[in-house]
Amino acid sequence: MKPNLGWTLLPPAAAAMLQRLVSRPASAAARPELGGTRYLGRLLPRSTAALVALALAGCSGAQESRCKSGEQPMLLAQLFLGRNIGAIQGVSDTQFGDFVEQHIATRFPAGLTQVSATGRWKGAGATVVAERSDIVTLVVPDKPATHAELDAVRRDYMSQFQQQSVLLTHQRVCSRA
Repeated sequence: MKPNLGWTLLPPAAAAMLQRLVSRPASAAARPELGGTRYLGRLLPRSTAALVALALAGCSGAQESRCKSGEQPMLLAQLFLGRNIGAIQGVSDTQFGDFVEQHIATRFPAGLTQVSATGRWKGAGATVVAERSDIVTLVVPDKPATHAELDAVRRDYMSQFQQQSVLLTHQRVCSRA
């Protein structure tokens, strides 16, 4: 029985390669006739080889090849922006709207989606705080300049509204306009 190593999110070829690397008996790694190499068997333990292969699989340009015809590889980014300043509701609708216009829409003029939410998080203290929040979603080119602009939005919001943190998540997606 093969162990479930949680590689279901990898491209099938990468998952198969990792499965072969870590499930091969140690003696097979030193025997070329069993598909191993002496170099791999001596210098890299199987767990290290698996991590290296996983890292290389994530760095490959696989996203471009997974997009269908007519789709473009893009970055789906979400900013989670709390509305409390300290323990009180401090960022008004007007202030938030102005921030979105001045700091987000100007940097990302192609568009965005804003959704009101209630967030919970544990900050510097031990208390979990529930607060009114907004989630701003953007689909933008996956370029270093884009990542820098997203980080600038986070810093601007934290500075302007005395926030301890602004959560930014992103993932590579295929997009068709």
